[in-house]
Amino acid sequence: MSGASLYFHNSRVPVRSPRGKETTQAEESGRSSNPSRPTQSAVHTMAPSYLLLVALAVFLKAPPASAQDKKIPDFIKLCKRSDPQLNECITDSVEHLKPALEKGVEGIVPSLEPLRMNEVPIIDNNGLRIVGKDVKTYGCSDFRIFNMKADVGSKMDLEFDLELPMLYTVAQYEVSGRILLIPIKGNGPFYGNWSECTAHVTLDGDLEDRSGFKFVRFNTLRIVFTMGKGRVELRNLFNGDKVLGDAVNSAINSNFKQVLKELQHPIEKALEDAILEIANDCVRDFTYDQLFPLE
Repeated sequence: MSGASLYFHNSRVPVRSPRGKETTQAEESGRSSNPSRPTQSAVHTMAPSYLLLVALAVFLKAPPASAQDKKIPDFIKLCKRSDPQLNECITDSVEHLKPALEKGVEGIVPSLEPLRMNEVPIIDNNGLRIVGKDVKTYGCSDFRIFNMKADVGSKMDLEFDLELPMLYTVAQYEVSGRILLIPIKGNGPFYGNWSECTAHVTLDGDLEDRSGFKFVRFNTLRIVFTMGKGRVELRNLFNGDKVLGDAVNSAINSNFKQVLKELQHPIEKALEDAILEIANDCVRDFTYDQLFPLE
C-alpha cells in the first residue's frame, strides 16, 4: 500500500528572489541630487499623460521576463511533442533529472533528499492516534519510472508507474489514546524503514495563458501506493519504559499491513499535495514551447 506515502513530507521549494531592477544613468543622477522618492503628482508634472499610457501599454503587452530570458538548464532534457517516441523521451528526461532532484537546484528544482512533510497520520483507529510531525524521508530520488503514457497536446496529462527500492524515515511523533488498555499521551522520535515500494501516478494538467505565452499548470495528482515490507519504531513510549515500549512496537509491526490499509487514503492525500506543489514549481518559469518544442 502506502507505507512509503506515510512519510513523504512536505517539501518546501526554495523561494525565488525577484529580479533586480535596472536603473538608468538619469535615474541614478536624480537619486543622488534628491534622495527622497518623487511623489505621484511630481511624476505627472514631469511627463505628459499620453507617454505614461504608452509606457503602461508596452509594459502590459511585454512577455514575462521568464519567457524571454529563462534558459532551460542542461539537466532538463527536452522532448518534442511531435516525437513518435514521446513516452520514451519523457521517461528518459525524468531519469536525466534525477541527479538534480537528489541535491536540488535553487529556484528551479527542489531537493528530494529528504522529502519533507509537516504532519501525517501514522495510526488513527481503535482509540489510538499517532501523528508524525517534521517528517523526513530519504531515498526518494532513487526511483525508476516506467509504463509512461503522456498527452502533451491541448492538455498536459501524464500517467506512469514508479518503483522505490528503499526508503528511510525519521520524524517526531505525538501519541494519545490507549495502548494495551493503558492510557498513553506523549511524544518522541519515530523511525521507519520501507522496501519494495511501488506506485501508480496520474498527473492531470492544462495550458494556461500568461501575457500571450502558454505555460504548463498541473491541477491534480493521484497516487496509489503499495509496499512490500516495512518496520517502524516509536521511542520513548511510556516515558522510556522498555518493556511496554517493545510490546507496543511489536504489536504495531505484527499488524503493519492492516494498519497501513486503514490509513491509505489520508496518507496518499498528504503525499499528493506535496508532490503536486513540487511538480508545478519545476515547470512554472518555462513556457510550454520551451519544455515541449514542436520541432
